[in-house]
This record gives sequence, structure tokens and C-alpha cells, in this order.
Amino acid sequence: MTRSNILWGVAPFYMAKYEVTQKLWREVTGKNPSNFSGDNLPVESVTWLEAVEFCNALRRRDGHLESRGKRDCSVARKQCA
Repeated sequence: MTRSNILWGVAPFYMAKYEVTQKLWREVTGKNPSNFSGDNLPVESVTWLEAVEFCNALRRRDGHLESRGKRDCSVARKQCA
């Protein structure tokens, strides 16, 4: 195995201070994908695409524009394939 010298750029992004709770996920999506239930527990067992869809739904709910994450996600999959 050889080490790659490729540099990857990352666009600016926001990160929440706290994990997304199951209560918030359920309020935004109407579902709870987690294996361990509890309103104040973090969401787990979600795919990258589900997380992007959640972020877009949260942004729409709060009156912001959607991120380009869905498109970027498919581009990244093609590049890493």
C-alpha cells in the first residue's frame, strides 16, 4: 500500500455545538432511525445521505437555503469509487 500525496479541499461549513437528539430528528423528519431510544439521546445508525437530507429539512424549516451536500455527496462517491 502506498501513501497518497493528494490534498483535498473542504468548503466552509457550520458544525453544531451538540449532537442531534432523537427528539429533534423526529420533529424534523417524522422518523427515528436509532437503535437506542430516548428523546435526549443522539441519533445514530444514519447514512451520510440521510444526514444531508436531515440538514436540508432543518434548514428549510428554519427558513434557510438548502446546502449543496446532496450533489457534493454524489460527486465525492464518484471520486472515491
